[in-house]
Amino acid sequence: MSVLFDVDGMALRNAALGHGREDAKVPEDFAALAEAMLKLTDEYVMADQYDAAEKASALAAQHARKANDVTLALRTTSRNRDVTEAKALYKAMKNISRRWPGPRTIPPATRKWASTCASSKGPGIWECGF
Repeated sequence: MSVLFDVDGMALRNAALGHGREDAKVPEDFAALAEAMLKLTDEYVMADQYDAAEKASALAAQHARKANDVTLALRTTSRNRDVTEAKALYKAMKNISRRWPGPRTIPPATRKWASTCASSKGPGIWECGF
């Protein structure tokens, strides 16, 4: 739908999952919601929307606990920690990039920025502005 119309697809998925949360009754429903929220978290991180990613990962952890699935709960808690750390690093790097010296790059800052992008986004660090 977001391909044909100018809508925010992630926000629509977030709203749909929010309504699904109201209908969930059994642990399998909560496990499916947790998995969907983890996927949504990854999409938010790739779009540099860390506030929304943090909320989605917290909801995923909450759903995983209700699902009584230990491995899913550990995975969602770990992802929540990763998103919180990536958010803090992203904010710090945004402050550095505002003071970027232009064509002359500072190698340590460049390495720090690249490692932040690589840790939160994987191998596609070139999307971060390199």
